[in-house]
Amino acid sequence: MKEFRFHLVGDCRQMACALALAILSGCTTVNLEPYRQDLESRHTLTVDASPERTLANAGFKRLASIIDSAGAAHIAGIDTSRQIHHIVVDGQSTSHDEIIGKLAGDKRSDIDRAALDIVEYPAGFLRIVAGEHEYSKPLSGGEWSRAPDNRCRTYLVGPESLFCLLMATGEEAGSPVRTDTDVAIIFIVPLFSRTALQPGKLALAELTNTSWQIRTVIDPDTEFSVVESDYFLAMDRRQVVHCFFKVWKGGSFGMVGASPIGLHMQSIDPIQVRRQAHFPAPAASPGSGQSWQQVRSEALGLSWKLNAEFKASAAPDYPIYSSVSSLARNLDIEPDSGRFVALLQARDFWSNKRLGWGVLRQGEDRLEPLATQGFPAAEIDSSFFDSGALFKVAQDHAQHLLIRMCPSGFWVSPPCQMVYIRRSADGKIAAVLFETAAEWIKDNARSLALGKDDTVFAAWVSTGEELTGRWLKPGGSHRQ
Repeated sequence: MKEFRFHLVGDCRQMACALALAILSGCTTVNLEPYRQDLESRHTLTVDASPERTLANAGFKRLASIIDSAGAAHIAGIDTSRQIHHIVVDGQSTSHDEIIGKLAGDKRSDIDRAALDIVEYPAGFLRIVAGEHEYSKPLSGGEWSRAPDNRCRTYLVGPESLFCLLMATGEEAGSPVRTDTDVAIIFIVPLFSRTALQPGKLALAELTNTSWQIRTVIDPDTEFSVVESDYFLAMDRRQVVHCFFKVWKGGSFGMVGASPIGLHMQSIDPIQVRRQAHFPAPAASPGSGQSWQQVRSEALGLSWKLNAEFKASAAPDYPIYSSVSSLARNLDIEPDSGRFVALLQARDFWSNKRLGWGVLRQGEDRLEPLATQGFPAAEIDSSFFDSGALFKVAQDHAQHLLIRMCPSGFWVSPPCQMVYIRRSADGKIAAVLFETAAEWIKDNARSLALGKDDTVFAAWVSTGEELTGRWLKPGGSHRQ
């Protein structure tokens, strides 16, 4: 809801500016045909796509996945009943679904806030973090073991260690105490409250024997609170850790009023600010208190609305504005340099028209298109907004995108389709339209797992509550 509210306010401001500029300078018609032709000319890669298979019917809300060292795909999922699933899919798409636990709580929002990740570490050993528990067992079989009181949010595999991102308490981190002011207007009566808070901080912990030891704390001396629901963590080949996250500085404002049709409530949430921290992977040594590595973050060099250009070879440039919907889903890093790469949906600065999807590299001001009107298919609209768009960069620098596209036309309603796009390091493109269509495809219930041999496993949930998956391998005969 926060993201929607910010999008709505930002889009309304941009639309107002665009309308004023259009009145002064005349309306601009965006010609996307050069972009479509450019993408089509680079659509030369082929993909061997397996048939789509139904993996489960549990109504999943969250998914995370990996491809293990033996080439099987593993999916960790949380369904609408808060049950935690582990699903394994072999190379022939034969799958097995098992329930390994259940989240605490009784609200749907508990699912959205819960930790969820899956990793193979060490080789041959599977780990799943889900909510307040961590589950593990050998890939060869056996029973799941469960560790309670989990604090990990997501895993990070290092060359010789397994790390996880967790929230250190304000007392642990030694963060300063701040005072939040909350204001509410009930009809015409203002109410105020002040609360002292010592905000928790993001920390990187290392697995030692069977426990997690904190090695690094980010921003321990600041008053900001961390937004726990959206962050991205990665390590490049230089063993530099990259962490992207959001912060806010407390306080709230709300109003309650009445009208002839009933009571109305409106609240304004604190503004969230994106931050980034980059630091060497901590050495494997015991750490507590002052021996922790302390790291300061800086503002993420990617504004909420970004002025750049939509760029393609032999095609005109258009000023655009766009935003990152989710740090966890729309950001990744280049494995060698550690520069971040962001997935953005470009919009024309003058007309507010969505131009398509593209990627922006840190330090550059041009979007490289991945999809636009008419590509990868004439009958679907790549300008359709998709808040669940999922983007990853592989170790060979190939970019992988899983998005929802819908039929073009103002009065056309779904069914929509999932589309997989792969862009190689030399700019060549593969695109596959999935066969399964649905009236609505859940934004957060999809995943992409990348294997070491360039194999990809995609999983997604449609309105029919079916978890569907398929294998995608480069160099096959499938080209759409």
